[in-house]
Amino acid sequence: MSVGGFFYLLIATLSYGALQAVDKVVLNAKVDPVAYTISRVIISMLFLGILVLVRNRRSFISVFKPVHWKDLFIIGVLASGIGLLFQMIGLSYTTATNMSIILAFTAPLTTLFAFFILKERISQKFIAASLLMLLGVLLIFTKNPVNGFGLGDILIVIAIIGYAYSNVYAKKTMGKLPTSTVTLGRLFFGSLSLALLFPFLGFSFSSLLKAPFLVVLGGAIFGIRMLAYYKGIEIEGASTAATFLLFSPVVTVGLAASYLNESLTTTIILGMMLVIIGGLLLTKAKPAI
Repeated sequence: MSVGGFFYLLIATLSYGALQAVDKVVLNAKVDPVAYTISRVIISMLFLGILVLVRNRRSFISVFKPVHWKDLFIIGVLASGIGLLFQMIGLSYTTATNMSIILAFTAPLTTLFAFFILKERISQKFIAASLLMLLGVLLIFTKNPVNGFGLGDILIVIAIIGYAYSNVYAKKTMGKLPTSTVTLGRLFFGSLSLALLFPFLGFSFSSLLKAPFLVVLGGAIFGIRMLAYYKGIEIEGASTAATFLLFSPVVTVGLAASYLNESLTTTIILGMMLVIIGGLLLTKAKPAI
């Protein structure tokens, strides 16, 4: 792994882990999950839009060229639109710890999609690593009644399927477009897809006033995380970047135990270690894209 790739993915991992804890704090403050999802995407889009406009005007303009709309729309809907909405609604019914462990499965799912779309090989090590991760997750959910698998967790599982596909599709798209264009396009079309659902969603924007600082902070962290993550994908590949994020549960679980009073049992620690070890094996299972 290159120094640049490690740097960007480290930032992405730390921000991703912290963001999940911030999201739970916001939702615990009774902020409407739909309103929070919409505001987070819009804040991130404005944050990155200004940055991209200042640094690379051409990348900013590329987002609005019709020739790129199809690719950016697919990425945006799955990663920052419907997918993110499912994740936020799911988080309102589960714990930050549960969500962080489920999101770790974005890595093996990304690899599966990379196999079918980018023709990447799948080795026996990949299968063994994925089974080890699955064992860790089953251990957490079956041996911890407090953190049992429920509706919220199911919604997050649906979300990570979209995330995994969008990771590979984004890598494919970045062969034609710069990282900044794909990142900003993801946010723009993600927010557009949410806007199209406005008539069918019941939400309260006034609830955002219950935690305004955290809402803005969540949007800013989300933007930083995405820019760093897509830069990591560009340098190291979709599978390696997704696998690197397996360490984000350590950040999330630590913050959740410290500030959200979520349980941190021996079983959870053991299950999380199995997930991370499986992720490390997954990294060695095959070359980056």
